[in-house]
Amino acid sequence: MNFFKARSSNNIMILFISIVFGTLILFNAIPVQAEEIPISNPAINQQLNFSTGFEHNRTLGERWELRGIYQLEYDTHYRLQTGLSYNGDTGYINGIFIELGYEKIKDTDYSARLKFLGNQYAQYETAANSIIPYLSWDNSDYYVDFGLNYRFTKFTDAGLWNIFDYHGDVSEVILYYRFGWRPPLNNDKYRLAVEFKNNHEFYAGNLGAYGLVINNYYQINKRVKIYGNLGLWQSGSIALSATYLKTTLHAGLEVDL
Repeated sequence: MNFFKARSSNNIMILFISIVFGTLILFNAIPVQAEEIPISNPAINQQLNFSTGFEHNRTLGERWELRGIYQLEYDTHYRLQTGLSYNGDTGYINGIFIELGYEKIKDTDYSARLKFLGNQYAQYETAANSIIPYLSWDNSDYYVDFGLNYRFTKFTDAGLWNIFDYHGDVSEVILYYRFGWRPPLNNDKYRLAVEFKNNHEFYAGNLGAYGLVINNYYQINKRVKIYGNLGLWQSGSIALSATYLKTTLHAGLEVDL
């Protein structure tokens, strides 16, 4: 009986999140006065992102990984992202995500996004699936992501890579956040950003599992950009003393199709 109650509760929560997010997108997609909107063909932009990385983890040791991300943007407002992360140490996929977004609400600096994320630990027969609705604000110099991570963790290999399985052994609600700053030394070719966050594209951690990450980008031409980032991550804090977890180093290539 408790199983069916928990399952019903999860379904109601997922339905509620979908309705709220869909209503928000629909409301902000409706123009204030249709007659003022110029007639034009909506633009479709596509992007591919490939990267490789190295991680030194205090608990799990060293590993390398490969990541691939595809992005589709329609009419500058509607965005779809999806990606895979491959763990070269275990030989398994360790991250899958699908993200839907409505960008620049009413042509402002705000965006609304909904992310479906799966973190797989096949070597331990464990998976953590998340539903993450969040808001994003970006004014070029500063940017902030803030939302909630509804995470469901299960300890079985059944349906391990089904990121839409929300009947886990443990369910939690965790704050999801990112604070970023772009120093004024940026130019048309080179960009630097510093971030404080508890997540990245393929990971959403606990409240205290935060990292300080330095991102570097260099624009080779109009379509191609290379980048690298260095991150120092913590596993939590005790009496205001941070506990070191891992160091990460990634480099990649971003191509506009």
